[in-house]
Amino acid sequence: MAAPISNFSPQTGEACHRKTGSFKAATKDHKKKKKQKPKPITEVRVDRSVISKLHVLNKELDAVRSDQSLSRGTKQARVSQLETEIQKIGGLDAYQAASKRGACCHGNTTTSNWVIKQLKKFKVKPATEETRLRLLDVGALDNHYQRNSWLDCTAIDLNPQTGSVIKADFFDFQVVEGCEYDIVVLSLVINFVGDPKKRGDMLRHCCQVTKENGHLFIPDTQAVL
Repeated sequence: MAAPISNFSPQTGEACHRKTGSFKAATKDHKKKKKQKPKPITEVRVDRSVISKLHVLNKELDAVRSDQSLSRGTKQARVSQLETEIQKIGGLDAYQAASKRGACCHGNTTTSNWVIKQLKKFKVKPATEETRLRLLDVGALDNHYQRNSWLDCTAIDLNPQTGSVIKADFFDFQVVEGCEYDIVVLSLVINFVGDPKKRGDMLRHCCQVTKENGHLFIPDTQAVL
């Protein structure tokens, strides 16, 4: 005769699962799905430290180069010292690697996602379905905009990390009249230029490569203000 249903208890059922091992396995699988391994705090701090140090050293380097009060010998010695310090940290390669890791860690807050969101918010779109908006991404780690079919992106950088990015210095990047870009993005670029005058030159050059009534995005840190 079967035992009454009222005799069943969750504890008894749990014990049976434990004997077969299925309960333990199910519990582990559940935990695996819920837990996601975060990026180690120490790694985040190292990346931020590298980026911060390189910003400081580059600003100091530009300041020394433009300082007319220094003798030629003193200037050369100081420039050499600063360049050595920058290379010890890893230079531009280290800066880009740290930036790329940061972008991977915060995948939903990358500049490209934010820019696309703003363009859609303000209803910036091609005039027809057959045309695309031309976008210039300066200081690009990768060509993140190519996944958007309504954008024709040109990604440039001084030290490209992927084949989808063109090696070019923005200061020397020339655009034929009438072929200016609808959208220009400078993400964490101006803050890497230590000389305030050069920053101004960079902003002026933005006007030369952007169409009249075009859109200029400059996501950056407060340090550039």
